[in-house]
Amino acid sequence: MKAFKFVVLAAVSTLALAGCDPESEDTSDTSDTSDTNVEDCTGVETLIMNIDFSCDDTAGWDYWATTQGMTGAADVKVDQNTASPWHEEHTLVSVNSGEADADHEHCWDEIERNLVITSDYAAQVSDTNSLFTCDMHDLMMFELTVYDAEMNKADCAVWGSDVSIYDADGCLNWNPPAE
Repeated sequence: MKAFKFVVLAAVSTLALAGCDPESEDTSDTSDTSDTNVEDCTGVETLIMNIDFSCDDTAGWDYWATTQGMTGAADVKVDQNTASPWHEEHTLVSVNSGEADADHEHCWDEIERNLVITSDYAAQVSDTNSLFTCDMHDLMMFELTVYDAEMNKADCAVWGSDVSIYDADGCLNWNPPAE
């Protein structure tokens, strides 16, 4: 049985900060947010904070991420870097969210998608299954995009074998640094 697990943690995505316009910066009261509740997250910027994905030949693919702020939607693009490339897109759905607490400076959202592996091209269905097997991992590229509650693109991250195909999307490269 082949299996692997990949985890990326980040303090704050610099991609989202790089695009900030100082003229439009919110200068409203920044007092203690420890009383923030999920319904009162409208001023919190949606940023990817953690990404975790894994594959197991029996269980399939698991994609999971947490964001600062609430997400309106999220999707992951998956591509294969081979002579006969394959492309899939899957949505991630909110499975848990919460308010600021000891582990979270702001309100947060947890998103995920679980996919079983299929070998039948005709049976591949977005958000249900994937043609990618675990042993293809080294030939794959990934792009995770999250949207804020108003459905504006809020943040994105790329990782994998050749993320240059996503360069035009302006996402932060989350590949581990070369040693």
